[in-house]
Amino acid sequence: MQTANLEIKRFLRDKKAVTKTLCKPGKITVLIDESGDGALHPYTNALSGKKTDDRFQFYLNGEMLSSQDITLVGFGDSLPDKLSLSEFLLESGYKEEELEQVIKEFDFNSSLYLKCNQLSSTVSRQLLLLKAFKSETTVLALNDPFLPFNGRWRADFAEKLLEHASLTNKILLIINLSFVPKPWEKNEQIGFIDVGKAAERARKKAEAKAALDSQVAAAAALVPDAEVKDTEKKQEKGVIDYVLPEHLAFAYREKVDWLFAPLANMSEGMRTYSGVGMPVAVAFFVVIMAVMMFPNIGHYQDKLKEIAGNWDYEEYKKIQEAESKKPKAKFTKEIKNNSSSQEISTESSDSKIADEGFDFEDSSYNFENSNTIKNKKA
Repeated sequence: MQTANLEIKRFLRDKKAVTKTLCKPGKITVLIDESGDGALHPYTNALSGKKTDDRFQFYLNGEMLSSQDITLVGFGDSLPDKLSLSEFLLESGYKEEELEQVIKEFDFNSSLYLKCNQLSSTVSRQLLLLKAFKSETTVLALNDPFLPFNGRWRADFAEKLLEHASLTNKILLIINLSFVPKPWEKNEQIGFIDVGKAAERARKKAEAKAALDSQVAAAAALVPDAEVKDTEKKQEKGVIDYVLPEHLAFAYREKVDWLFAPLANMSEGMRTYSGVGMPVAVAFFVVIMAVMMFPNIGHYQDKLKEIAGNWDYEEYKKIQEAESKKPKAKFTKEIKNNSSSQEISTESSDSKIADEGFDFEDSSYNFENSNTIKNKKA
């Protein structure tokens, strides 16, 4: 029983991309092209031995595939001219006792005495498939195997191909399948691979890699030689420096600026105003305030002189002595025993404080008190 895998590598010359197709033993791998752009033609030409724009490599279990390991059907092969149908079957590996059953099963009676070059396309394809079933190669490649058949033979050979893959565990590769038999629909033994889509994915992947390589090369060109040598030393030690692509670097810078820009601005402001510029700023503020106040200095001087002229120290002294001669014990008793006395005493205390203190920020209050004292003197 064969257990090897068939790997097909296609090297696309236009984009320097590679596609890989894996064919497993005991399965039928069908290559298709839903786009209809002729993606299957290179595979057909490669298996036929014709020249192709793309380069192909076929590996069987990791080694290059040889012609002795593959049987081709439908790739320009033909039957020998001088052999009859029976002789061809005998040369293909069928025994004498098997001929009668094969002839009866495939209705070869009418073509039994004809030469192979005289047979119809349907009978010719039947004979080629029957010969492939007797081959000892690991891989069986078929190019549109059901093309000349009608409904009966399509179904029959579809069943025989499934049976052959299961019994022999061979690798069956089919290209250009124009008809999908019913037994092959939703069958786990059948695998369909769209080579057109695979090639397109490989091209896009190659384009993305080329763009990334160009960005890395452009960034590396800007790095000085000393940094390149330093990077090489790091790589020798197991440290890898990776140059970010331009779009990733831009996104990183935008994110960092959004997070740390306010802190950076605050720090810059603190450094600006906490250094040598701070005394200069204070001096500038003092100068501005002085300029605003100088025009009104005379007015403030006149007000101060008026307050000083209305001040009567003797009157103030009498009021202060009268307040100090009040009995303190009685005052304390009134606070303890009479809430109304507490209110009166509190009001009197407030009046004393108002007379003793001057608040120059509220000039109207001071002027009113000084006028009251003057009237009392009069």
